[in-house]
Amino acid sequence: MELPPLRIRGRMGKRINCRRRSYGPVFAPKTGFRCRTPEEVVCMKRIWATWRMKYILARKTPGCVFCEALHSHDDAACYVLFRSSESVLMLNLYPYISGHMMVVPYKHTGDLLELDAVVLADMMRLTQMGMQALRDAVKPHGFNVGMNLGQAAGAGIQDHVHIHIVPRWENDTNFMPVLADARVIPESLDDTYQKLLMVLRASETGS
Repeated sequence: MELPPLRIRGRMGKRINCRRRSYGPVFAPKTGFRCRTPEEVVCMKRIWATWRMKYILARKTPGCVFCEALHSHDDAACYVLFRSSESVLMLNLYPYISGHMMVVPYKHTGDLLELDAVVLADMMRLTQMGMQALRDAVKPHGFNVGMNLGQAAGAGIQDHVHIHIVPRWENDTNFMPVLADARVIPESLDDTYQKLLMVLRASETGS
């Protein structure tokens, strides 16, 4: 039995007309796109990540925000969790999810190929450190770890290489797009910072 056409958004946000059936998936004939079932469409929710708008609308100041944090003497104000000789582990000021960390080298460059083996090894060491701290503090089910290099790759800050460490939980928000049937884990940056800092300090002392 055919049901009335259903107009929904596809994965990239483009509106598409779908043919709805009494059973099985919703299907868009022209695009070949497999949509959600009617029941799933009815259950779709909006996800509000309003803190991202603060970043979008914020006045962009000249200079590198990473370099400012790297050379700051106030780690708490910049949410710097750990410093090594070559790089730092810090929280993302505008996270996609609670616990979103970054590893940033002291060297200012947007080209990964300009970092030597010592810096690269140190960045991976801090990446492991950050993942372990997140496991101990918030027990994620998985991680998204990686880099966005260049504007075409979606880099928000193109001139300074950095590694993202994003903890993931089942049914949470996706790493980049915000999907339906997902949720944002609410926790302030200050609370997350103090929680992770405590775990990192405990690991340093061996307690």
